Amino acid sequence: MPAERIHRIDIGWQDLFKPILGLKTAPEDDPLINQIAIRKETLPIILVPGIMGSRLKQAAGGDKVWDPDAPIMMGLKYGLRSNPGKRKDLLVGESSHQTDYLNVDPDNAKVPETGRDRGWGAVAWRYYGAILGALAGHEWPSPLDVCFDLPVYAFGYNWTDSNHASGRALADYIDRVIDEQGRIQPCRQVILVTHSMGGLVARSACKLHGAESKV
Repeated sequence: MPAERIHRIDIGWQDLFKPILGLKTAPEDDPLINQIAIRKETLPIILVPGIMGSRLKQAAGGDKVWDPDAPIMMGLKYGLRSNPGKRKDLLVGESSHQTDYLNVDPDNAKVPETGRDRGWGAVAWRYYGAILGALAGHEWPSPLDVCFDLPVYAFGYNWTDSNHASGRALADYIDRVIDEQGRIQPCRQVILVTHSMGGLVARSACKLHGAESKV
């Protein structure tokens, strides 16, 4: 018997829901296998945490201001013995209109190496580490796993600033993620997983800053 011949047909995942064209037949004494190869697409998942779920540091000097993963520091700065005025100054500076006072702190030693380039360090690991790990390690069922790669990102934001400003930053982040993944294989949209205030930030990104068609 002759060896089986392979006839490869490349299709996009969208074509799975249409009749597949180009299939070939062959006589029994010359067996032929039609092999369907699906061109996958990347669909990144971006976690947007709630208020106080992002780690913050001072823009000038880089001193840590808010880090739920550092309980001793948090206790000293925000515990019962701390001064209310100093607590206010730590989070908003001398003026509530000082929007450039704080930056997101992405450097978190508790985050696995695999997530550091995807923004995981910017969010409080003690609150969001479990869901980030679960999403990243999840075995997606077919046909989802056949059609898509779903890398997991996180977006930290300055929750002392306005949702308008944070939404603009998220829209920019979505563009960067799509561009990064699009260099590997097609990537046109993302999935946003939001918690609490993160939903308002996501809505701001979509409705006010042009991200809706990318989500």
